[in-house]
Order: sequence, then structure tokens, then C-alpha cells
Amino acid sequence: ALACPKLLREDGSLQAAAVPEPSIFWELVNRSLPRRFLTLDPTESTVVPTVVGPCMALHVERLKSVGYFDDRFFFFFEETDFCRRINRAGYHCLYVPAAEVVHFQGESANKRPVRARIQFFQSRYIYFRKHTGILGVWLLATGLFVKLTLNTALYGILAVGSRRFRDKFAVSRRIFSWHLRGCPSGWGLG
Repeated sequence: ALACPKLLREDGSLQAAAVPEPSIFWELVNRSLPRRFLTLDPTESTVVPTVVGPCMALHVERLKSVGYFDDRFFFFFEETDFCRRINRAGYHCLYVPAAEVVHFQGESANKRPVRARIQFFQSRYIYFRKHTGILGVWLLATGLFVKLTLNTALYGILAVGSRRFRDKFAVSRRIFSWHLRGCPSGWGLG
């Protein structure tokens, strides 16, 4: 139902084009770690669980039975949700390395990093609420809030001597504040 190309950075190096389906466990531990277990042959087309979405080819007839993108996702997790629905409908997502696309990853989000990070959290909560229910999203949100609290405190301490950690502290503090205020919808990019 869906095909994605090999993704390249501007310098020609490989970028992740396919990713494992998210789980609460990996979101709380280290969301990038499962990517290391998903190895792709750079020469062979392969069925994959989900794709990174800067470029996709879709089978129109199958798309009609799966449905379109969910409007609740403005930015982040929209392709993840879409791939999950494709897989549940009995179709496949295919990685096609013969096709190549240069993806300027982060260019949109880097223009407004704090709002982009909040949007990421919003979309993540929407995704897990949709696919794991209220208990799943509550577990995720509680775990992420604890992790965020610890990171904010650590970044605050490290910010004293480092510009890099001052920037991380500023972003983390804003996301922490967003959580304390009940995750209001107007703080993201949408």
C-alpha cells in the first residue's frame, strides 16, 4: 500500500527511512535504540513496520480502504499512525532503496525548536491514546514526566558552565511548564 525511498542527508550519508513501530517501553527508555535492530539491505526492497515520511508512494485503491492521514496529527507521528493502519489492514509498507531522496531532516522543526518539541509530545500522546487507550497514554505521560523532571534538573545544573546545556535546559524547562499547565494545545506548531 505504501513505498518509501532510501533517505539521504545533504552530504550523501544514509538517514533512517524505516523505523520500528513505537512502544511505551522504548519511548520511556530510549526511543532511538530499536532503530539499531532494524537493519535494511541497501540494495533490496524490504517490508518494514513504519517509515519516516518525507516521501511516500501510495497505492490509491488500497489507500481508500485504509483511509487517509488522521487530521489529529499536525506534525510528527502522522506517518507512523498511517503505517500502523496499513499493516493492520493486511497491507505492507515497503522500503525501496533503488529510489533515493535527499531529506533535509529537522529543517522545519529547527526554526521553532521549543514549539516543535512540544508538538512532538502532543503527537506522541495522540498516537498512544489512539492505539493503547487511556491507560497506555497515562503510563507514557507519567513516565515521560518523571524523565523530563530529572532531565530538567540535570540540564539546569549543567547549564551553569555550558552553552549547549543552557539551550537544552531552556527547551526542557518549557516542555516541563507545558506539562504542569495540563498540556495546552496552543503551545505546539499547529
